[in-house]
Amino acid sequence: SSGDTICQFTDFDRIVNFNQSTYRHPIDFTNYYYEGLLTIKQEFNDTVFRLIPPNRLLPTYIIDFGEFKVNYMAGLDPNSDISEKFMLNSMFETSDFLLIRYTQNNDSPNNRKKNSVKFFNVLFDKKQMKLYHQTGFSNQPEGIINDIDGGMSFWPDYITPQGEMIKLVSGKMIKDYINSARFRESTISEENRKKQISIGTELKPSDMVLIY
Repeated sequence: SSGDTICQFTDFDRIVNFNQSTYRHPIDFTNYYYEGLLTIKQEFNDTVFRLIPPNRLLPTYIIDFGEFKVNYMAGLDPNSDISEKFMLNSMFETSDFLLIRYTQNNDSPNNRKKNSVKFFNVLFDKKQMKLYHQTGFSNQPEGIINDIDGGMSFWPDYITPQGEMIKLVSGKMIKDYINSARFRESTISEENRKKQISIGTELKPSDMVLIY
């Protein structure tokens, strides 16, 4: 009645007869609060829950990859081939949208180095109940192309309690962007191009910038 409560729930994803000396480390999925409720997604489980105090888990979303789903034991087993499987990489939520990023194959430093992991972005309109899948894939996590003013591609790092999508970048990242082929080839107005160059020129590499 005067502090936090420890709740215990049934673990349906139990490790059974696992005889490997090592295991595949899953992506650390960041749990988040939405409208004051803790939202939880366990690794290798397709259901997103909200915790209703004091001890109720409410199924809210199902991220259904069907036949491409990775089960719990195969996900942990480093000898299991999941190169064709899909895995949730991150999910952010606002009052209007779910921003979902998933990968084909496990997102690990080695797989990134070998370009053997593919990243996909999905936007779900909660009010219209429509799913928008970003065309194609990338071998590194990238955001939605900014065709408004030619700025960096955007994918949030977190959502504020007010529902604002925020991305934190360094001055160096912005400088690298305005010197990139993508920026040179972008179809934006000359006014916006000069504006982006001016912003990048005035920044120090160590400066930190919030994009929202």
